[in-house]
Amino acid sequence: MLRRQRCHEKLLESLTHDETYEEPFGLAPDVHKALAEMTDRERRVCAGLVADLSLSQIARAMRCDRGTVRRIRDDIYGRFLRLGLDGWVR
Repeated sequence: MLRRQRCHEKLLESLTHDETYEEPFGLAPDVHKALAEMTDRERRVCAGLVADLSLSQIARAMRCDRGTVRRIRDDIYGRFLRLGLDGWVR
């Protein structure tokens, strides 16, 4: 349990800081393109969603409003749908 909590805290900490984008290895080219076009904030929201954090948790970590995180999530969802990547979002 303690190990999981540390991982969770580390992820939350990483969401609060802008990080240089590192190209993911082994992704399909279309997914890679979608990720490469994201802003830092969009990538941080994605990281939180992949880690199964709630919108509220992501918002707290990023020090912004839950509505902002929802809007960013919806933008990401729309982009993936436009690119035909609906299998990557739920």
